[in-house]
Amino acid sequence: APELDRLGKAVRDLVRERVPSFWTENDLADELRLDESGLGLDSVGLVELVVACERHFGVRLPAAILRQDAPTLGELI
Repeated sequence: APELDRLGKAVRDLVRERVPSFWTENDLADELRLDESGLGLDSVGLVELVVACERHFGVRLPAAILRQDAPTLGELI
């Protein structure tokens, strides 16, 4: 769906602002973990990303996403 594609691109853009520059949009698969074993975000980086998404989209994300062991990009989208 075009709406989901736009949403996914916007979230990926927010992610790319917070990770090392060698990550390209094509590298950011839905299955990619957001933590240190995947994208390399620590707990503070993950909170900053969630807050950025909330501000960008004007929504509140469930706190459970921060309590998961290793949320994926697809789960954030």
